[in-house]
Amino acid sequence: MKAIKILSVLFLVFALLTSAVNVRAEKTTFTITEVKVEGTSVFDGSDIELNVERGDSIAIEVWIQGTGSDTDDADDNVRVKAEINGYEFGDIEAKTDIFSVKPGVTYKKTLRLNIPDDLDLESSLYTLHVEASSNDNSDETNNDIQLNINSKRHRF
Repeated sequence: MKAIKILSVLFLVFALLTSAVNVRAEKTTFTITEVKVEGTSVFDGSDIELNVERGDSIAIEVWIQGTGSDTDDADDNVRVKAEINGYEFGDIEAKTDIFSVKPGVTYKKTLRLNIPDDLDLESSLYTLHVEASSNDNSDETNNDIQLNINSKRHRF
């Protein structure tokens, strides 16, 4: 009798763990496959530190690929956002319009961030946060890039 109870409990625990894993796996409908800042690939936590200057407008290219195996895995409410936090007058950010992502299709989105002329350079190292998320934030993927921001020399 004890063996049946133990087996029942083990089966129940196994069933709960399996169902929790399946729920998480079903939510992933896209992933970021590449990020370029000013033409330099900076994807996936690489140790690249980019130098940009105050007053520059930097181009950020983000490639997103739909995952899944059928049209039920499509996501119609995806947005890409790039931001630099820590600016005293608010966040520096750019974002795309909402778009659809279908399984097996790769999308390229280009964002442009304007680095303010009055950005504090006391700590010149800032983090550029790039993320793609669904409208309800049930699915999200992101990447952080280190930017070394300097002032322009001999600027009149």
